[in-house]
Amino acid sequence: MNLRLLPSLLLAAVLFAGGCKKDAAESPTQAEAAAGPVITATPNPVPAGTDPGVTTIAWDTGGDGAIVDVYLSIDGGAEKLFATHSKDSKKIDWIGPGPVYEFRMYPTGDRTKLLGSVKVTRNRK
Repeated sequence: MNLRLLPSLLLAAVLFAGGCKKDAAESPTQAEAAAGPVITATPNPVPAGTDPGVTTIAWDTGGDGAIVDVYLSIDGGAEKLFATHSKDSKKIDWIGPGPVYEFRMYPTGDRTKLLGSVKVTRNRK
């Protein structure tokens, strides 16, 4: 076996086995939703432009129907409630270049247990 391929093969095995947490940039698939809670942003990063950037935040609790709260924190600031639902998506059209927008998903009424998060950024150029 070519030893130069070994690191790539090991990485592929870990990713295939699901050993890495995904900070996804795409909407959750049915397989991901069945595996557990997931929250994504598409596109991410948001393309540069002169108008405010647009992305879609999507989340799914994994098929159990549990209601979750999705909060938004900008640049690590105070969290503000963004949405409450078990599975949904929301198109947002106010992403600016510079700040980091972090969407965090928690069980409703319990912000001590983070179920997932996604950080959204926007290209400057």
